[in-house]
Order: sequence, then C-alpha cells, then structure tokens
Amino acid sequence: MMNKKLIYLMVVILFLPLLFSNSVNSTDIKEKTLINGNFTTITINKKMQNNQKWQYKIADQNIVEIVSESYTKQVKTDDENVINDIHTWYVEAISTGNTVIEFDIVDSSGQVIGDESIKYKITILPKTIAVKSGNLIKIELKENRSTGYTWHLDIENNNIIIVHHDNYIEPQTEPLKAGQSGIHYWYIKGVNKGKTALTFKLYRDWEQEQIAEIKKYIIEVD
Repeated sequence: MMNKKLIYLMVVILFLPLLFSNSVNSTDIKEKTLINGNFTTITINKKMQNNQKWQYKIADQNIVEIVSESYTKQVKTDDENVINDIHTWYVEAISTGNTVIEFDIVDSSGQVIGDESIKYKITILPKTIAVKSGNLIKIELKENRSTGYTWHLDIENNNIIIVHHDNYIEPQTEPLKAGQSGIHYWYIKGVNKGKTALTFKLYRDWEQEQIAEIKKYIIEVD
C-alpha cells in the first residue's frame, strides 16, 4: 500500500499549478453587440470593502455613454442562493463603431487597487429603419453651428433613397452662444426597393479630415 506521505506529496504537486494560476490577476475581456440607439446592462458581482468602489473609463465616449448605475447589496435566487454586492451599469449606444469600457476597483482616494481590471468591448451596429417606397422618414441630430461643426450626409445608393429636404432649427435661446445646440433634421424619401446606408459625419468644413463623430443608419425600402 502506498505511503500516506507520498500520496499527500503527489496531491500537492498536482494542485500546485492551479493554486498559483488562481492567485495571478488577469484581465477579463468580454464582448457585447447592440443596435445604435438601444440600451444594454453590464453587471459585476464582487465583494467590496467599505472604502472601495468601481471606476469605469470609456475609450471613445462618442460611441456609448453610461446613463445610470445601481448597486444591490443582496439578492436571493429561486434556489435559495444568496448573491452579494451586485453592481449594474446601464449603457446607451449613441453612435456606430467600437469602443472599450474598462472597470477598475479604486480606494477612497481614487487610486486603482491591484492589477486586475474588467474590460468590455462594445460593438454598435447601425440601426435599420424601414420605409415604404414613396414615403418619408425623418432623422434629426443635434448640431452646434456656433463651434463650426456641422453634419455632412453621404448616401451609399441614391437609387434607393434620396434627401427630400433638410433644415436646421436654431437653439431657442442665445443661438450664437458657444455650447448651445440646435437640431438639424433630414427627410429621407424611399425611391426604390432595397437596402442602403446613410452615414453622417460631424466636422468643420475647413477640417474635413478631423471627424469628430460618425453616425450610421441602414435604410430598407419596401
């Protein structure tokens, strides 16, 4: 019969790599995909100390924004299990493209604790808008002309849709004051059946290579 000490030594050797691997901090990268204009949630369940909190950083704030967040101390599941410290963030897709949201634990002074972070890669797809041939749809975007930035529209296929007309509504108060946004709207007419893309680019006319924001829509004419 094998010696007890030898058995114990073999068990330790087998589990030693596992113990070391669990003690090393790693970056957890997750992925989410949603349609422009829609919402999603990010939930993290992790026990926190009293002086600790989650801090997030969005790589490109023109793609998504966090509109609110909530914290639940304890939840009991249907099978009587208890989940503690549930943090939830509500994320809105505001433009098409890709970005990353990184979550880190910080102390009361805002200092990041440890090397572990949780990252979410967020992909925003264009919103598909349906319109009947011969009918109109309206798309409106905020535009601040006092800063020189205006939206410029590109239609992928003018045989499917055309711009019927567009207009800009000045801010109700102090239209020339920097920081006051008006509304630029376009009426798009469905011409022939098919699917095409509308791409809006925000830039100054004298800085066409320096695009501040891009919004994209898919229009399907039936």
